[in-house]
Amino acid sequence: MFPTLAFLVLAQLDASFVPGPPPAGNILQGLSFKAEKTANPERMTDGKAADPGDAWQTILTSVIDKEGSVTWDLGASRDFEGVWIEADNNDVYVVSTSEDGVNFTVAWESQTVDAAGVQTRQAPNARGRGRYLRLTAKGGDGLYSVAEFAVFSNADALKAYVPSYVRTAPPPQPFDGNWIVIAVVLAGIVMLVRRMKAPEIADGPTDEPKDAPKDEKKEEPPAAKS
Repeated sequence: MFPTLAFLVLAQLDASFVPGPPPAGNILQGLSFKAEKTANPERMTDGKAADPGDAWQTILTSVIDKEGSVTWDLGASRDFEGVWIEADNNDVYVVSTSEDGVNFTVAWESQTVDAAGVQTRQAPNARGRGRYLRLTAKGGDGLYSVAEFAVFSNADALKAYVPSYVRTAPPPQPFDGNWIVIAVVLAGIVMLVRRMKAPEIADGPTDEPKDAPKDEKKEEPPAAKS
C-alpha cells in the first residue's frame, strides 16, 4: 500500500511541474531586465503561476525587497494595455514607465486582496507608454513576492492569457477507510495477546494469609481401658 501511495503522490507532483509552452501575449516574455534587490526575477515572466492561495515564498515566486525593483527594456517606446499579476495578497504592486530608463511615471497600482497567499489581479484598463517598464511594491506587511507578471499590447490579449498553474505541495489525499479496518484488527490482536498472558485466578477467594500454617491433624487421646 505504501509504495503505491508514494508512487501516486510523486506522479501527481511530476505532472504538475511538466513545463509547457509559455502563454502568448505577454510582451515581457523573453526580454532583458535589470533587477535591484530582487531574488529570482526570471520567475516573474516564465509563464508559470502558483495555485491561488499558495505561500508567498516558494520555488515559483520572486521576492522583492522594500527598495527593490525589476525594469524591462521593451526595445523601443511602445504602448501597453492590460496588466495581469499574481503576487502576495496584502501588498500594492506598482507599474511605472519611462522613456530614458531614469525618470519613471506611475501607470498603474494594484489593489490588495482579502485572501491568503498569492492572489491574482487583472486590470484591462491599465495603460501606459514608454521604452522601459518597472515593477515595484509598497505597503502591506513589507514582504513582497510575485509569482507571475504579464503586460499586454491590448486588452483582448489579456482576456486570452492563461498561465501554466503549478502546484508546489502534494494535493490532499482522499480518506482511506482501510486504515480503520487495520486499526480494529490490530486492537483485537493486542487484546487477544493480553488475555493469553493473564495469570490464572483461583476458584474462590480465601481470607487466609499467604503464610498461614497448614492445619495439622490433632491426635485423639487413647480410649480408656475398662
